[in-house]
Amino acid sequence: AEAHAAKRQSESTQEAEARRKRNAEAHAAKRQSESTQEAEARRKRNAEAHAAKRQSESTQEAEARRKRNAEAHAAKRQSESTQEAEARRKRNAEAHAAKRQSESTQEAEARRRKDSQAKKRYIAYLCIYLIPLVIIFCFKSRKHDLETEQAKEKWRQQGSTAKQQQRIKEHSAIQSIEEISQVFTSAVKEGPDYICTCCHRLMYRKTVLEFKTTKYTKAPAEFANLYTSAKDKVWVCKTCDYALRQGRVPAQAKANKLDLEDIPVELSDLNPLEDRLLSLRIPFMKMVALPCGKQQAIHGPAVNVPTDLTPVCTLLPRLPSQAQMIPMKLKRKLCYKGHYMYQYVRPAKVLAALEWLTANNPLYKDVQINSDWLDDAARDNADLWEALSAQHCPPPLP
Repeated sequence: AEAHAAKRQSESTQEAEARRKRNAEAHAAKRQSESTQEAEARRKRNAEAHAAKRQSESTQEAEARRKRNAEAHAAKRQSESTQEAEARRKRNAEAHAAKRQSESTQEAEARRRKDSQAKKRYIAYLCIYLIPLVIIFCFKSRKHDLETEQAKEKWRQQGSTAKQQQRIKEHSAIQSIEEISQVFTSAVKEGPDYICTCCHRLMYRKTVLEFKTTKYTKAPAEFANLYTSAKDKVWVCKTCDYALRQGRVPAQAKANKLDLEDIPVELSDLNPLEDRLLSLRIPFMKMVALPCGKQQAIHGPAVNVPTDLTPVCTLLPRLPSQAQMIPMKLKRKLCYKGHYMYQYVRPAKVLAALEWLTANNPLYKDVQINSDWLDDAARDNADLWEALSAQHCPPPLP
């Protein structure tokens, strides 16, 4: 043995490779030449020797062997190609199927018993470890939900009690009709008289705060000009107050080019029918009255109908015959019998308004003004023109 070990150490790499090759060829030739009985006896001897070796090894040796086998197995799996892995899986499946077919009834029964025991151990593990954890988690979650519900209920009861006490206090303070009248008068005494210095909206007292410069150190420079309103103080609404404290320009601020210009005199004195004569588009919408407050709202869709620019809008104001002013009635549709509006128009006001629009509004740049409109109207329908321009005509609506 010592001579053999010394010989192995002294041989070169080429010699060791040649020796292994010769041994492999001799081993393969011996395997091919042996009979079935000899091969079966060899496998039996190898299995007995392997079992004896396994029984004689210590726990540390067995652990080290398993570790070496796992590392070798992982290295072999990493180095194999896709085709080799596919071939290995196929061989394993065939060997597994062949083993199942060749096993006896006793072996199959033992295998099923082994699998059943493994399943029972897994179920026992779940019952012992996992199910108690799930029960504890559900119990804690339910306890937390109950504590939360109790806290909410306690908060509701406290709030309800405080509100009831406030109502009782208010009702007990009122003893007569005069006191009720005084309370109502003081509540409605102040209207929307508080103007926000930022958005210039009319607000009630509850929705505004007094403007203090020290609070808005991050406010932009656009708000240097302050606006004084009710009680000779500067007020700011709560929406603008929050945005200014964050250093942002409020969405509804006047500095965002949301200020409204004054209506020129030429347009402010027109009645509704004169507005329709000068409009390039007529909106149609259904207006309904709200239940309280005398306010109106739009119900359904709003339709913006452009007028025919060729025969109508390029020659404004319209002639009496062209504008169907016999008498002047505005209908939603010509086939309808009823009219929507019935008024007299003032030609001088219409001409002045149209001249201002063509000079200041780019939408009216293509509109042609008929400077001889008065004479053409008189020639077109003298009786109607005399009725429209007579002194006894009713004044236009504001």
